[in-house]
Amino acid sequence: MKRRLRGAPDSSLEVTFAPAATPEDRRTGRVLEWGEEGLFLGANSLWPPSTVLELVLSLPGERHPRRLQGEVAWARTAEPSGMFVRLAEPTPVSPEASGPRSSRKAHPAKISRES
Repeated sequence: MKRRLRGAPDSSLEVTFAPAATPEDRRTGRVLEWGEEGLFLGANSLWPPSTVLELVLSLPGERHPRRLQGEVAWARTAEPSGMFVRLAEPTPVSPEASGPRSSRKAHPAKISRES
């Protein structure tokens, strides 16, 4: 399952991120699309595939920021520029999500690039 967050400017979530190896190198981007095991992070600062990132994002309705770790699967400079980050551990796609987590692995090609 994936969620599209494109549209109005307030429809995407702001996230701060940095390589795990250099946490002082923090950047800010927007989560444009996400699913149970990965997300497309819209950003101007891109890291190459295999880079492990630490991500911090605040979901609507949650009191505390969610801290995630993931690995850059691919990056692109074409608009919208960004990276697909495969999450290290599956996470529900919304605060309301419930039930068992899927053991199915996400694949970057499953993230839609439609307008």
